[in-house]
Amino acid sequence: MVNVKAINDERMTAWKTRLNRVHSTPVLLIGIGHDHNSGQMHVIATEDMTKEHIVLFLRSALEQLTK
Repeated sequence: MVNVKAINDERMTAWKTRLNRVHSTPVLLIGIGHDHNSGQMHVIATEDMTKEHIVLFLRSALEQLTK
């Protein structure tokens, strides 16, 4: 079994540090399931984001990554 809590604690701490360094806040998180949820994708966004906003953020992220 994958120790999901340990992985999440480590990554969230590192990502929080990086966001603070660039004076930014999180708006969107993509997770992938393990064990009995293996392969399931989970998209979590701030409560004020619509599905349309999420799509726009994802498209913008793809553009940045492919430049």
